[in-house]
Amino acid sequence: MSDESMSGGQMPLTGAQQTTLGQPVELPLDGWLYGYTVSPECGVCKALDRQFAEAEKHKDHRAMYQAAAEIRNHPHDGKQK
Repeated sequence: MSDESMSGGQMPLTGAQQTTLGQPVELPLDGWLYGYTVSPECGVCKALDRQFAEAEKHKDHRAMYQAAAEIRNHPHDGKQK
């Protein structure tokens, strides 16, 4: 049995061949993950906005997402935002 037939028709990799991709790609998901609109007359939204700002200051991405998600999902006038 030849090397070619054992490897599914491809030649085995040698030490000089690159087997991984280059540098990781960072996708700009901030707007999608952290986007929200504060209702100016809502105390809950304002408090969550302050929590978001504090989490952002400490680069706590989990807390940032949680605050943003709570603001987005916080009901106003019987509606979900």
